[in-house]
Amino acid sequence: MKINPTIRKILHPKTASILFWIWLITIFTLSSIPKIPTAKLETAFFEMRLDYMLHFGVYALLSVLFYFWKSTVKGHINKKHLLIYLTAACFFAALEETHQLWIDGRTFNPLDMLSNFLGVFAGIFIWRIKGLKPE
Repeated sequence: MKINPTIRKILHPKTASILFWIWLITIFTLSSIPKIPTAKLETAFFEMRLDYMLHFGVYALLSVLFYFWKSTVKGHINKKHLLIYLTAACFFAALEETHQLWIDGRTFNPLDMLSNFLGVFAGIFIWRIKGLKPE
């Protein structure tokens, strides 16, 4: 299954690589801002922190950018590149969450880190669902 040519023009590998690095820097910068309030969804039955979805989405987007950066025109991605990325992205996600211990008003939250990891994997493996496989 080939990547839609229109999408490939918009997210050309060079463009995707630039956006990937900008997004990575943005993640680190935003996680360094002190005392960011946590949005919550509250009902009579439960309370859910919306930042878990935000963490998931931020890292899923990072993975999508990586995919468009490293994939071929046919939508395949080298297994070695994929393994290196998954390892590095999870390491970065853990490091990014841990560094918040030193930011005023921020805390280390293992559920945030889990949301980061799930986003990393979801952003890549959504393409497997669409029939695009690593080379």
